[in-house]
Amino acid sequence: MDPSPLFQGGVYEVLKRWAAEGYAGLDDRPSSAPHQPARKASMDAISEVRKLVRESPELGAYRVRAALEQIGIHLSQATCGRLLALNRKLYGLPTKSAGAPREHKEMPFKARFRQEIWSVDIRYIEEHNLGFPEPVYLISILENYSRACLASKISATQTGWDYLEVLFEALSAFGAPSMIVSDGGGQFRSNQAMDVYTALGMRKEQIEKRQAWQNYVESHFNTVRKMADAKFARARSWEEMTAIHQQWMYDYNVQRHFAHEKREDGCHSPAAVLGGATGTVYPESVLSRILFATRYVRRLDKHGFKHVQKVRSARAHETPFRSPQLTLFDLDQGGWLLYWKTPEQVPRRNIHRVEGITQLLLFDPDLLAMAVGANEESGKPRRRTHLHLVGESTERQGIEE
Repeated sequence: MDPSPLFQGGVYEVLKRWAAEGYAGLDDRPSSAPHQPARKASMDAISEVRKLVRESPELGAYRVRAALEQIGIHLSQATCGRLLALNRKLYGLPTKSAGAPREHKEMPFKARFRQEIWSVDIRYIEEHNLGFPEPVYLISILENYSRACLASKISATQTGWDYLEVLFEALSAFGAPSMIVSDGGGQFRSNQAMDVYTALGMRKEQIEKRQAWQNYVESHFNTVRKMADAKFARARSWEEMTAIHQQWMYDYNVQRHFAHEKREDGCHSPAAVLGGATGTVYPESVLSRILFATRYVRRLDKHGFKHVQKVRSARAHETPFRSPQLTLFDLDQGGWLLYWKTPEQVPRRNIHRVEGITQLLLFDPDLLAMAVGANEESGKPRRRTHLHLVGESTERQGIEE
């Protein structure tokens, strides 16, 4: 029986190699036939994807890849997408639609280098279980070049003081940028905020009306929605909300960012791109003085007096001043008595003066009695008193007493 063509081809190939290479050509060679690659998704990776999907159903394949990479599991974005689809089908989660492609627009406030431009905005978090209907506010400052979140605060209010607190946290840690960008919110354009910008040499710019895409924080908040909104919605205490916010801020800064995918220096996360770069650094004493001048403003009446009519948004603030007295017990944010309301001020009644009435003296002492220790050389008897001039002799004191 003739050998099969495949066998013949194999023998002829070996003979050709032996003729060309000698005995070295007789060694086995790896097969060039295509083969199925080994599966990269281990059971640990599948389990981690399952936990991510259940905690944050809005996560997409890219954010899942970034979260897995943070804990040392390296999968392609396509593999993460297949695992996401599998878990969504398994747990009955809605499938995300790709959405219509958006037109690429040139960002008007694109930074050329680190710490050149900051962006700031406030986001409403309406889904929560804290027991009140009002939303919770997320105030964040973003560094435009690296996309790093420099400072952020979860707050029950969105006053100008809340924004200044976040701003001074960023200024203390990273110095001052050349420019800061926001929308038309009053918190960012208040007199106090503008005084800070001027004092630190920061140029204030504003995006166009109804053009939120011009603010880098807008895409940043979209990432927050995917990573943390579902966790915020399940939180039942302010401490839990704060812990979720702190963990989210750390994860966001150390995970890879889509804006840095094409970098060739190996820096793919906001924290890695930012590095240790700072803006114009000011001494802590200068920042504290500016903070005091803008936050603690005294309003006096025409007579130079101050009377507090109402206390709004009362809350405790951290200061660099500490008492040496140890605390007897610790109080949480809601345990402090932040102010004491005094009784209502009674207006002073006008005093009507009547013409022709003179107040009489109760008694009329002589001038000598009014001047204790006056010169007595006139020889008049001195009245009995226990007060004596300094330097009087002891003998005279004893005689007169």
